[in-house]
Amino acid sequence: MKVQLAIMDSSRTPTGAELAVRDLSAGRRLARALGRLGIVWGLIVPILFIPVVHFVMPFVLFALGPFFAVRAWRQTVLLTSAQIGCPKCEQQTAVAENTPGWPAHLFCTQCGTTFYASPAPASARPAGGADA
Repeated sequence: MKVQLAIMDSSRTPTGAELAVRDLSAGRRLARALGRLGIVWGLIVPILFIPVVHFVMPFVLFALGPFFAVRAWRQTVLLTSAQIGCPKCEQQTAVAENTPGWPAHLFCTQCGTTFYASPAPASARPAGGADA
C-alpha cells in the first residue's frame, strides 16, 4: 500500500513523498515480539557459563527482553525498499528494506543528515489541492 509521507529534519519544513509500506497484522506483530523476546532471553543460557559476567547479565537480559518485545509489538508498518529525497541536499537516498515506521528514522548517505518520515496529515495529502 502506498502512503503519503511528510519528510522532515529538525530545521526544515516538511516535504512530501510517497512510499510503499507493508502493514503488519496483529499475528505478525505478536510473532515478531515473541521472537525478539526469545532471542534476548535465549542469550541468558550462554551467559551463565561466562565467569563474573553471569552475576549481572542474566538479570539485565531478563529485564531487556520485554523492552525489545514491546518495541517490536508497537511497529505497525515496515517500509519497503525505495528511493526518497533528502530534505537538506535534495539527493535521492535509499530506504532499506523492512525499515520500521512511524516515525521512520532515515539517513542520507550523501550529506549525512538524519531525517524522519511519518504519514502526512490528511489536510496536507493532496499536492496542489484547492489552495493552489
